[in-house]
Amino acid sequence: MKLASLKDRTRDGSLVVVSRDLTRFVSARPIAATLRAALDDWEHVAPRLAALAEQLELGSVPSERFHENDVLSPLPRACHWRFGAAGASRAEAGDAFAAPREAIAVGGSVSLSVRAAALTDDVAAGASGEAAAGAVLLVTLACDTYKDSDGGYAGTAFAPVAVTPDELGADWSAGGFTPRLSVGVDGKPVEVAAASRQDLAAAITAAASHHALGAGSVIGGTAITELKGIGEGATVRIAGKDAKVHSIFGAIERTV
Repeated sequence: MKLASLKDRTRDGSLVVVSRDLTRFVSARPIAATLRAALDDWEHVAPRLAALAEQLELGSVPSERFHENDVLSPLPRACHWRFGAAGASRAEAGDAFAAPREAIAVGGSVSLSVRAAALTDDVAAGASGEAAAGAVLLVTLACDTYKDSDGGYAGTAFAPVAVTPDELGADWSAGGFTPRLSVGVDGKPVEVAAASRQDLAAAITAAASHHALGAGSVIGGTAITELKGIGEGATVRIAGKDAKVHSIFGAIERTV
């Protein structure tokens, strides 16, 4: 199942179910108005969303063309955003995530870090790795921005779509994900080293080591790749691919 938040006049957008090939969508409003609301009641909402997703694949419900420019980050606001390796995590403000196609307006060049991220269910304090893996409801890609002038964190954008772990096939196991990245700057491919496994369960366990996490927390893994010194006017495009080189999450595409 693939989910996105369509832009509207609200801060959280409108929840839609997206087809596996990222070409069509159907509104999920009769089930849950926003992804935030869906995550708060996932046990009851998820089966209905999954049924709608299946209807979309079969073409048995009216649908519309999906455009990645029309969405916010899947969860535009989170109650908690934390990323990094266990023991070296970094917490950031969970509000006002950038849209996947939103310009980076900081003045001067920037550096970017790309990582996988999990959207979680409730996680108890001190949760085991197995419990943390079971709390991963959705997975997406995150791209963090840092100002080259002073190294300051300048926000995060997420890929257009978040997916349930089953959409990742053999690339997902025991709370971990091995991404395949496609990266380009100004239309020119950038060589990216093969990514190591992103142990999101371990990242969640670290984040919940001293306190519980609420449903809708977003927990990122370690950086998969870093892009240094991206100058003003440059456009960066980042996508995650499956084994058949099909886009999984859509693309983060941002111009400095």
